Amino acid sequence: MSLDLELAQIGNPAAVLGYIRNFIEKMTGWDSFMAAYAEAGGPAIPESILDFYTLWCSVRLYCLVMRTRAGVAMGMIQDTETTYACAHFIPKKHHLISQGLRRIFGSVSSN
Repeated sequence: MSLDLELAQIGNPAAVLGYIRNFIEKMTGWDSFMAAYAEAGGPAIPESILDFYTLWCSVRLYCLVMRTRAGVAMGMIQDTETTYACAHFIPKKHHLISQGLRRIFGSVSSN
């Protein structure tokens, strides 16, 4: 077993939760996951902070995919799997970003 430290950093635990939120929601309810997280000793994090980091991580991944897509378009990357991944993830990231914006701005407009 190995530990991948490529993106390891000291920071807000909400950043990690925001990064994995969309994956978790495909497997189980977010509320039940957060209850287990709190029971295991995780700190209480306001929903607005989680919403921000969920959106931030979606935008960050979108930027990485778009940079890769530019490499494909310029012929610098000629890998079929990478090309497929770009085509597959761009619409998904658009959806997650719009969902995150609606979550944040919907909560702002209702207050």
